[in-house]
Amino acid sequence: MTKTLRQLIMVTTFAAAALAQDRLIEHMNPQGTAGLKAAREASAGAPAAAEVQKPLLMWKIRIEGAVGGASFKRSGRLFLTDTLPKLTVKETENGNNAAEMMISSGDPESGQPGAIQYATHTYLLRRVGGLNDLLLDLGYVEGTTDQRGQKLQVKPDARTLPLVLGLNSFSAGNEQAEEPLDIVDGLILAEFTNQAQDVSGTIQITGRGLLTGATTTYTARFTGKVAGLGGVEVDSSTTTSGGGGGGAKR
Repeated sequence: MTKTLRQLIMVTTFAAAALAQDRLIEHMNPQGTAGLKAAREASAGAPAAAEVQKPLLMWKIRIEGAVGGASFKRSGRLFLTDTLPKLTVKETENGNNAAEMMISSGDPESGQPGAIQYATHTYLLRRVGGLNDLLLDLGYVEGTTDQRGQKLQVKPDARTLPLVLGLNSFSAGNEQAEEPLDIVDGLILAEFTNQAQDVSGTIQITGRGLLTGATTTYTARFTGKVAGLGGVEVDSSTTTSGGGGGGAKR
């Protein structure tokens, strides 16, 4: 993970003065500024507690694209936090992520065109009522930095699909079909500019129905503005090591 990207996630570049940062922290994070201070100390190498809290940035985004022959325009949220601990399983080891990201817009089971939920780590799914306790890495995440800002490249890891069926998924756009399509392949690109106040990117992914086995492509662009700061608590005592370790990304 690049130093600049880590600074982004640890809020050292979170310079949106108009947001009145301390009040925003207190509103988004029940533990207030004390929780953020603890997270910064933990990230700086302080002894880890049983529960580690990492800053979680949120952008409100607008997504425009097409899926299953239906075009859509919808609002959503993009979440970003530092690399989270994980259970290491040899069969699904995919290296350490540069960061953890989630895109959420509506309910994939609703049948509404463009409804999507995708997270690179199961712990982020707690934000949308999904899994709370499992610590699983669900994708490949690489980060780069250039003159414009920071970029993330996210690739879903299909090997983890049996562990999160119906959670990382999108709607095929058919209101008569309740089955969401599980995300099995593709690429999500996100670029953070203007001191991370702005985000833009593209989504090119493929989903597969569990019952029918049919595949559908989801293609979209998104743009957004930073909107909040909270925290994500991780019980580090539940992590284990083994298998392939933190190998390089494919």
